[in-house]
Amino acid sequence: MSKIITFSQEFQKGHMKQGEKTLFVEKIINQRGINYKSPDYLNMLISLNSEKLNDKKLSIWDLVDFQNDLIVTNEIKSHTIRGSARFKVGEMFTPAVWKGKPYTECQIIFSPDIEVVKTWNVVIQKDNFQVTLPIKGKTNEFSMLSNGVVANNDGLELLDFKDWFNKLPFTGQIICFNPEIEY
Repeated sequence: MSKIITFSQEFQKGHMKQGEKTLFVEKIINQRGINYKSPDYLNMLISLNSEKLNDKKLSIWDLVDFQNDLIVTNEIKSHTIRGSARFKVGEMFTPAVWKGKPYTECQIIFSPDIEVVKTWNVVIQKDNFQVTLPIKGKTNEFSMLSNGVVANNDGLELLDFKDWFNKLPFTGQIICFNPEIEY
C-alpha cells in the first residue's frame, strides 16, 4: 500500500477563507483527467473504498454525498507542498480526504494512486515571502521561484497561498504529480 496524502477540502482555521472550499479534490481529479460528475466516478469511489464499505466505516451514501458535493471547476492542482521530505520520484501516494472532522472519522480515497514524478526541497522564507529551492551541491545557496507560479501549481491564488503558509520560515518538499511542471 502506498503512503496516504490527505488533502483539505476547506481552508483551515485561521485562514482568511476559513471554512470555504479549497477545491483541491476537484483540481487534482481534473489534473488526472477524471470526470467526477459521471456515474463511472461513483463506481470508482466504491471500488477505491471497498474495504471501508465492507467494514461499515463508510456507506454508499457517504460516497454519493461526497460526489454530489464536488463543485465543477476547470482548474488543476499539479503538486502539493508538505513539511517533510519523505517522497521520492517514482513512489506512489494515495490521495484522500477526511469524511468529516479531521482525525476523528475515516478517510475517503478519491482517486487511484498517483505517481510522484518530481520532487523539490523547498524553503518559504519570511522576508518578502520568498519561495526558494536549495541549489544542488551548493551550501546555503538558493534559487528564488515565482510565488504566483508556485501558488497556481499548488491550486491556490497567491493571497490564499501566502495565508496558507503563514507560519514561516517553512521547510519541506514540493511533491509534483504533473510531468509538465519545471522549476
